[in-house]
Amino acid sequence: MEINKNIAIGIMKEELIRFILEKDKGRKKEIFDKIIVEISSNILPVRNGRYYKRTKGQLSGTYSNVNKRSF
Repeated sequence: MEINKNIAIGIMKEELIRFILEKDKGRKKEIFDKIIVEISSNILPVRNGRYYKRTKGQLSGTYSNVNKRSF
């Protein structure tokens, strides 16, 4: 299993500024623990040995996998 990096980046970009600006160490630990829990709840299975042939030409842009939704 591995974390979903796209979701992890989205969580970090929202919470990291709040974490850095917080002065209270207790509150900082709470924010850090919240970040860890949210990231660890979004895990994906690793599927070894998968290979899909790439389609080139007109069909490759029909169902593009480039822009994925993170939130």
